Amino acid sequence: MKETNQVLIDAIKVFLFQEQIVLSSIQEEVVLAARENGLSAMLYHAAILSKISIPEALKRDYYHFIQRDTLQQLAIQEIKEALNKEAISHVFLKGSHLKTLYHPSYVRGMGDIDILVDPLQMKRVHQVFETLKYRNTHNSPNHDMFEKGKDVIVEVHPKLNSEFDERFEGLFGHEWEETVLESGSTYRFSAEFECSYLIYHLAKHFSNSGIGMRSVLDIGIYYNAYLKTFDNELFFTWLEKGNLTIFASHLFALLVEVFGFSRFACQDLFPPCQRTDLDSMLEWISFSGVHGKAKEFNTSVAGMASASAKTSSTKKGKRLFILKLLFPPRKQLVSTYPFLKNWGILLPLAWGLRAFTLTFRKTKRSIHRLKSLQVNNEEVSEAANLFQRIGL
Repeated sequence: MKETNQVLIDAIKVFLFQEQIVLSSIQEEVVLAARENGLSAMLYHAAILSKISIPEALKRDYYHFIQRDTLQQLAIQEIKEALNKEAISHVFLKGSHLKTLYHPSYVRGMGDIDILVDPLQMKRVHQVFETLKYRNTHNSPNHDMFEKGKDVIVEVHPKLNSEFDERFEGLFGHEWEETVLESGSTYRFSAEFECSYLIYHLAKHFSNSGIGMRSVLDIGIYYNAYLKTFDNELFFTWLEKGNLTIFASHLFALLVEVFGFSRFACQDLFPPCQRTDLDSMLEWISFSGVHGKAKEFNTSVAGMASASAKTSSTKKGKRLFILKLLFPPRKQLVSTYPFLKNWGILLPLAWGLRAFTLTFRKTKRSIHRLKSLQVNNEEVSEAANLFQRIGL
C-alpha cells in the first residue's frame, strides 16, 4: 500500500507542480489505486511526462475520463441555459465548479452533477428536465435525480445539507445569502463559504464512507484558485461555525506535508497536527477511495467508527449503527414508501415491509451489506480513535 501510494503521490507532484520525478513502471495495483482514488487521468499525464510505458487499462480509464467530461460539460451548459431561460435560481455544486479549476477539466472526474435550487421551484425544475428529455429516476426530501444515458446523472437539491448532523449545523441555514450572481439566474457561493462547504462534504464522507486522494487535492486547488482575494479570517469563522477547524487543519497539513503544496496562509490560524495522524489519514483516504467505493473497503467500518467516536464507546457505536441500518429514520424511507410523507405514524409498518423485502427478496447488495456488519471491535476502535484525533 505504501509503495502504491508513493507512486500516486509522485504522479500528483509531476502533474500539478512539474516536479522532476521519474516514475517507475506502472503496475496493475497502481492502476487500480488510481481508479479508486480518482487519479487515472492525472497518472496518465504523469506517465507521459516521465516517458514510461502506459498499461492498456490506464489508457481505457483515461479515455473514459475524457468521454465522461465531454458529456457532462455539455449537460451542464444545456441545464444552465434551460434554468436561466425559466429564471430558476440555481447553484452548481462541488464537482461542476471544481472541474473548471483543473486544466484540463477532464483530469478531475465527477460522478453526479449536483445543483442547488430554491425548494419552491422544484415542480418547475421537473418540467425543465422533462423538456430536456431526462428521466426522473428517484425523488426524496434530500434530492431528486434525473438521468440521460449512463454518464449524465443529475441530483437537484432543495437544500444544501442533505443529512442532519448537529456537529456541522452551524454552517447552514443562510446559504443563499452567501451567493453572488454569476449570470442570468446562475449563482455561485462566496469562496470562503464554498471552501468551508467542500470541507464539510469531505468530513461527512470521511466519517461515513471515504473520500479518496482526489477529494483532498480539491481543497488545495480550490484555495489556490481564489488566493488573491481569499479572506482567511472569514474562512476560519465559517469553519468554527461548522465545527470543522481541526479537520480542516489536518487536510491542509496533508496537502503541504504529503502532496507537495506550498504552505497555505490560512494555516497560521490552525492548531498544529501530528505527522502520525497525517500518515493514518492518508492510509484511510487511499484505502477507502472516492466515496468509499474502493473494492476492498468496508463502509460499515466507517459508519461504526463514526458512531463510536461520538459515543466514546465501540460497543455502543456498533450497536447504534446497526440499529439505524435496520430501522432507518422516516426521511430516509419516504422515497421508497411515499405514504410516510403524510402518515409518519406508519413508520413501523415501513420498517416491517423493508425487513420483509430484505429477508425474502435478497439482492446481492443486501447480502453484501449484511455480511459487511461482521467487523471486529479492534478495527472499529482504531478508526474511531483516528476520527476523534482529527476532529470528527
